[in-house]
Amino acid sequence: MFEKFVSNFVNLASKAHSTTDPSKRSFFRLVQKYFLNKTFIKYLISGGSAAALMFVLLYAFTEYLHIWYLFSSVLATIVQIVINFCLQKFWAFRGDHAKQTHHQFMMFIGLNVFNLAVNATGMYLLVDLVRLWYMLAQFLMAVVLAAESYILYHLVIFKKEETRTQIYEQ
Repeated sequence: MFEKFVSNFVNLASKAHSTTDPSKRSFFRLVQKYFLNKTFIKYLISGGSAAALMFVLLYAFTEYLHIWYLFSSVLATIVQIVINFCLQKFWAFRGDHAKQTHHQFMMFIGLNVFNLAVNATGMYLLVDLVRLWYMLAQFLMAVVLAAESYILYHLVIFKKEETRTQIYEQ
């Protein structure tokens, strides 16, 4: 049922962007290839679910357990990383190869440790220097890091064999 919904959505979006202008066609092909497909929709749903959990944990740790917002952000992000890997690998990107799981998990952890440092730095700058509310600051950082992560998940960490071949042929 869900697969059919996503497929219909992708087809409808593809038809809405058809054009005869060659410069626009190549742009829309690029958008369709990377962003109007089932994988991207699943990435948004699984990543959004993991992010929602992170926001709930961040708020609970900060407001109810009275943990410093920056430490709360780190704790919530660590939980989110584990949940997100499982959802991205086994559902969004359909990585069912068990032999690649260890290697993919190590790359995923590496990227997310980098993202954690970027997130903590961004949170500090936005909250302590710019004086944004910590939840808004976390939302802004999540949007930036989600865009960066999708590209790296798709092209590097969870890439399919055909994607690997296309990259080396160019």
